Amino acid sequence: MPKVLVVDDSLSVRKVVEKALAGRSVEVLSAASGAEAIERILKICKDHNVPCGHPHPDAKNIERLIASGYRFLMPSTPRSFGVLEQGRKLAGRS
Repeated sequence: MPKVLVVDDSLSVRKVVEKALAGRSVEVLSAASGAEAIERILKICKDHNVPCGHPHPDAKNIERLIASGYRFLMPSTPRSFGVLEQGRKLAGRS
């Protein structure tokens, strides 16, 4: 069954959207914040052995992201070289 993740900081908005999706042959999940939504997505990816990437790694959070289970990182251009170098070191490829 397909899953739909409803994310809003307002409980009443989440409930209205959940009710609107009821009976539509989808499993409705909800999260109260973006951080909670990312955690839910990462868990679902892990449960189904699907690689999950993170779009905003930097030199300060790369170790935490890898430890959290992200299997690939997508650094933006201004941050890429430092992040890539640190990623290579963590992977034993420097």
